[in-house]
Amino acid sequence: MQRWIEQDGYPSAVFCANDGMALGALLALHQADVAVPEEMSIIGFDDLPTSRYAYPPLTTVHQPIYEKGEQAADMIISQVEGTQDEVRHVKLPAELVIRESAGPPAAR
Repeated sequence: MQRWIEQDGYPSAVFCANDGMALGALLALHQADVAVPEEMSIIGFDDLPTSRYAYPPLTTVHQPIYEKGEQAADMIISQVEGTQDEVRHVKLPAELVIRESAGPPAAR
């Protein structure tokens, strides 16, 4: 994030792979006096409980962590017990949680 900030023409929005990275990006932007979301929007992924307390509160993608762990445990147990031979693919719903770290693209 710091390298982007130092360049002319940095992006107007960044989607981070997880909320921890997004929180680090928010800190770097704050330290560089880059206004979020007015100058750059930040979106995370995970919806960590602490993300709502960031400043500004982090827009993020919520994933059902408990259900994800439950499905993984069921798959491991089935493989250990020999009741599942094939790899099983499971799709769980994700939901965009809109908070204050993202907004319309800034005109520059």
